[in-house]
Amino acid sequence: MPVNLASPLLPPTLIGPISVGPSGAPRFWATIWSDVLKTSLEPSTRRKHLSALDRLYDAVQRQRGSDCLDRLLAEADADAIEDCLMGFFAQLRNEAAIDNVDRTSVWSTAVTFVMDILGRAGSSTRPAEISARLLRLETLYRQLTPNPEKSPPPIRALPPLVIEDLYEVFRPDSPRNPFRTETLRWRNLLIFMLLLRLVIELRSCRRPLAVLCHAARRS
Repeated sequence: MPVNLASPLLPPTLIGPISVGPSGAPRFWATIWSDVLKTSLEPSTRRKHLSALDRLYDAVQRQRGSDCLDRLLAEADADAIEDCLMGFFAQLRNEAAIDNVDRTSVWSTAVTFVMDILGRAGSSTRPAEISARLLRLETLYRQLTPNPEKSPPPIRALPPLVIEDLYEVFRPDSPRNPFRTETLRWRNLLIFMLLLRLVIELRSCRRPLAVLCHAARRS
């Protein structure tokens, strides 16, 4: 979690939340990003972004065995940074699936931070390569969301077009009717119509029945 600097010995511009590493020293690029590039952020928003960056730094430390994200960014090691981002994305996606919590803002902060810093740290040494990498990050990673896709809602009623198509199949004189004899065709049409009517009746009675059951439980 970010550390809040509030000493009276500090100038007002240095007071506020700051991201620190395991040794207690400020994380270089996180500090540059929040205090130089994002000076217009409100303190609460700054803390939220720094909390997300702390999670990114911690994830990189677990993946690489050391707190090395600042070094990777300074060296503009795009391959290693991309690997770290994908590992962080997988972590957030697992958390979202288990905890059912939206992690989109954390991921968005991480991608924006990496793109902002990588663009400045590497543009002076390898501008063409870094520009291509930034385009790749922009294209691939900004569109990702760590939240798992929700399953579609269950179908509670057949669409009218489906019912119409089924009726066309069961119609005795339909060329699509698969049953051979006329007796079977009329019998199966009757079964289809009865089942369809039964479903309609059950749906119309469901709410009154639920009200009666609720009233019975309360009495």
